[in-house]
Amino acid sequence: MTSIINQYGNENNVKLHFRSKSKGAKLPKVYQKQSTKGLSVVDQNVLKGKKSSKNVKKIKIKNKVPIEKNKVIPTENDLFPQALDLDMQLQQWQEELKDLDDNIILSTPDLINDGKDERECKQFSTLVEEAHKALDDLDINIEKMYNKRESDNLLINEGESSYKYNKILEENCFNIPCEFLSKHKINSMIRTRMVDWMIEVLSVFNCQDETFFLSVNLLDLFLWKTNTIYKNENMHLIGMVVMFIAAKFQEIFPITLKDLEHKVGHDQFTPFEIKNMEAKVLREVNIENLVSTSVYDFCKTYFYDFYYNNKNLLSDKDDVKVYKYIKRTSFYLNKLVVHYEFFYQEKCSIKAIACIVTAVKIVGDCLKEKLSAKNKGIYNDWMLFLIEQGGFDKAKVEVLAKRILAAFQHYQTSKSISRNLNRFTPLSLDE
Repeated sequence: MTSIINQYGNENNVKLHFRSKSKGAKLPKVYQKQSTKGLSVVDQNVLKGKKSSKNVKKIKIKNKVPIEKNKVIPTENDLFPQALDLDMQLQQWQEELKDLDDNIILSTPDLINDGKDERECKQFSTLVEEAHKALDDLDINIEKMYNKRESDNLLINEGESSYKYNKILEENCFNIPCEFLSKHKINSMIRTRMVDWMIEVLSVFNCQDETFFLSVNLLDLFLWKTNTIYKNENMHLIGMVVMFIAAKFQEIFPITLKDLEHKVGHDQFTPFEIKNMEAKVLREVNIENLVSTSVYDFCKTYFYDFYYNNKNLLSDKDDVKVYKYIKRTSFYLNKLVVHYEFFYQEKCSIKAIACIVTAVKIVGDCLKEKLSAKNKGIYNDWMLFLIEQGGFDKAKVEVLAKRILAAFQHYQTSKSISRNLNRFTPLSLDE
């Protein structure tokens, strides 16, 4: 079997410095676009790999105004440290000026120290005026720049904190076994069809993806923990109730009992039956287990962290499109894997990485020659980074990715599933 990851290997074995636990990502020089602005024709040819020619004619500049060579215009980011220091000094001078003013006002004429305070007051007034003028010359909104930097730092570090939080939830939550349906008289395909139906219902009510994943988790957790033996015909009511609970936990405007009874249940169940089953589910799963993580939470964190720490790698429109394709396909696969209970044998964190690996494979096969060598190298190194940082075995991730790819192919051809995932989360490379 061909290795899914290695086929996108970087020919130059370039090691990308994606964000580690403490530092932000840095763009390797191999990916930087070298500017030819301001260089001579000879230097430009050398930079482009062309042979220099000694017969290049020198261009004479007729303009008599002297031109500053290699003049660098400072940006707001360059001037910000200077402006911040100046602003802090200004605040200090203003405080000292205020103290001197207070002393002069409160002092009697014989205690003014021969006008020493007044002289210092004038000096500080001059300094304050000069500082104000210097800040005006810099033309920088310090408060805006400071808030922007603080916001950028929060965005850069958010991925790491979200990952740690999800790992804590993953370690503390219940590990549902793959055989949780064995004690019930419920067919595996009935459960798969129920999960697929949940996509339709929650999409119609414009619910978040988090509500869907919580609904599936509550469904499986309840069936595993309960001692009551349920049958296929009980799945409709149980599925309705877990969506009802998840929507109340996640949504601002959750599904109402009236809509659940008439629009979702089609009047097959009374409000009493719905509430009775809701009480049973909450007693079995425990209210604390409503705070849980999912493969979607991990995958979302991985993409968030990659984007905000490696924006410079997505400089071209085509690079951004490829990123969006892979992200959209990964989220699609997140929903696909919860259709099949045998994926419970692996943790959400490794399943999320395997979904990304599979998504890169699918997008790469669709785009073919349109996927540049640069993109192949970037995403290959990113996948290897995620595997290494997560402490997972590369071979294990590849096996899991191939199983996800097989499940994807089965889902596309299965006649026993409505394939609502394709209807409401279309897998398309179109914008």
